[in-house]
Amino acid sequence: MAESGYPEYRVSVWYGIAAPAKLPDDIAQRIVASLDRALNDDAFRASLEKVGFPVFRPRSAAEIKEFIDADRARWSGVIKSQNITLD
Repeated sequence: MAESGYPEYRVSVWYGIAAPAKLPDDIAQRIVASLDRALNDDAFRASLEKVGFPVFRPRSAAEIKEFIDADRARWSGVIKSQNITLD
């Protein structure tokens, strides 16, 4: 892409887990602990990576917010500059 004139080109697909804002802390902590165990399990990670899904280590809530904010800023700029609208 850089050779085609787009040196800043960057696209990624990511997945996340969302829960209601008022989810009780004890339930949220259990979900986070379960996800951490799964995503830190080498065999589980290998099974996903084998079929083309690279797995990143779990992120903190602050890191996730920073990532989503940056992604939103990048794509809102593209949407505005190209006058993209929903039908």
